[in-house]
Amino acid sequence: MPSFIVLILSVFVVAIMAQNYTFPSGFNIGLVSSTEKASWCQGERNTCPQICGGAASPNDCESDTLTFHCVCINGTVPNVALYQNTIPFYVCNSNYGQCIKNNPSDVDAQRQCKNGLASCGTLNASASIASTTTSTSATTLTTGTTSATATTTSAAASAATSKAAAMALQAAQDHSTGLLVAALLAAVRILL
Repeated sequence: MPSFIVLILSVFVVAIMAQNYTFPSGFNIGLVSSTEKASWCQGERNTCPQICGGAASPNDCESDTLTFHCVCINGTVPNVALYQNTIPFYVCNSNYGQCIKNNPSDVDAQRQCKNGLASCGTLNASASIASTTTSTSATTLTTGTTSATATTTSAAASAATSKAAAMALQAAQDHSTGLLVAALLAAVRILL
C-alpha cells in the first residue's frame, strides 16, 4: 500500500512538471522590466483558474524567470498559450515588439515579426465563463416572467453570481494548496 501512495505522489509531481514552456526564438527576457514580469505573473495567476473553469492548484508563477505552473483541480494541464493574459501571451506580444525594434529598417524581417504575432493567444478565459453564467441565468429566470424583466433580472443575477463566484474562487485559491498538502499527509499517515 505505501508503494501505491508513492505512485500517486509521483504522478502528481509529473503532472506539475509536465508544463514546459519554451520562449520563442529571439525573445530576450532581460529586456523586460521586473515590474512588467510581476504584472505578467499576476495575469497568469488570475487567468489560470478561469481557463480551468473555476479552480487550479498548483497555480504559481516566478516573475524572475517567468516559470509558471497551471494545473486544473481535476489534474489536467490546460494549453494556456491559447489564451490572453497568460505568460505565453505576454511573451509572444513582447517578442513581437523586440523583433520590430531589432529590425527597424528591414521590411521582410518586420513582416516575419508580424507573422509571429498571429500565434499569440486570442481566447478570453473570463468571457467564456461570463457567457456561460449569463445564459444559464437567463434561461432559469425567463420562465413565468416577461422578457424585459427577465433580461434585467438576468443581468443583475449574473453580476451577483460573478462577484460571489470570484470571492469563492479567491478563497479556494488561497487555501487549496494547504488543503491538498494536509490531505496527502493525512492519507500517508493513515496508510502507515
